Amino acid sequence: MLNSFMPHEMRSHQARNPNNSREKPASVLLYNQTMGTLDSVDNVIQRYNTSRKTRRWYKKVAFRFMDIAYHNVYVLYKMLDSDGRKTLSFKTFLLDLVDDILSKFPNRSQQAGRPSLTPKPFRLIGQHFPEKIVSSTGKSKQMDCGYCKRLTTKR
Repeated sequence: MLNSFMPHEMRSHQARNPNNSREKPASVLLYNQTMGTLDSVDNVIQRYNTSRKTRRWYKKVAFRFMDIAYHNVYVLYKMLDSDGRKTLSFKTFLLDLVDDILSKFPNRSQQAGRPSLTPKPFRLIGQHFPEKIVSSTGKSKQMDCGYCKRLTTKR
């Protein structure tokens, strides 16, 4: 570990297990003493990480900032909840947050293609019966219906 604020020296560290006591760099011991909060934030955020696989580094940074912002809002929520009635886990808090966002800003995606004039169940009643086809060799084949084929491939 490199640092520019303290000289390099090794100090003995007493572990919980007396057989595991050893010397560690002073900068590592200082880090372990002072950076506990950041490590716990990383631990909580990592479980419910929103980052996506991308080659664009700025997208990863943006997702990381969003994760930290969600955690900060959760911490503020717990601090302001003095009664203790609304104790939520971080996962439940995130799910409620997503539900609130989606209820305020619903998904308005439009389907591509020509819009249907009638609903699908009414349009397909009585129209998707496959017919038997007899080949020149005398074997009977059954023609595939597009609607039935889509139903069987989705399962």
